Amino acid sequence: MSKLENKQSEREKQAQLKALREELSSEIKTQLEGTPFIEEKRPEKNERVPSIQSESEAKRVIEALLFTSGRPIMPVDLKRSLGSGFSESKIQKLILELQAEYVNENRSFRIVEVAGGYECSTDPKFAPWILKMELQKK
Repeated sequence: MSKLENKQSEREKQAQLKALREELSSEIKTQLEGTPFIEEKRPEKNERVPSIQSESEAKRVIEALLFTSGRPIMPVDLKRSLGSGFSESKIQKLILELQAEYVNENRSFRIVEVAGGYECSTDPKFAPWILKMELQKK
């Protein structure tokens, strides 16, 4: 298999995983609608977001934003969310640290760069189990 075919195959796998994540997210949201313990909280116009006190806290916020977004998030968008204390280069440094943490801890997910932004993605080696589970549902 050539490098081009490998890249294309990897892109196809990533696209399948992304579609699967979106489908699962939609299904979970549908199942949770109307659940009494889930309250949708929308911030008030004048409500302030708490300031981030440390790089460790910023990494957790970045992680949460990437996990909940249905699309890649650009560093400039993360900067707006984190506040003025974090430059785009600092944010990219924190993302690199998170990526290293996930690899070092042998996590089943990764942060990948897509179209100039970042998103969480399942490690491709877990695709067979994910696809098997989805096929069993259908």
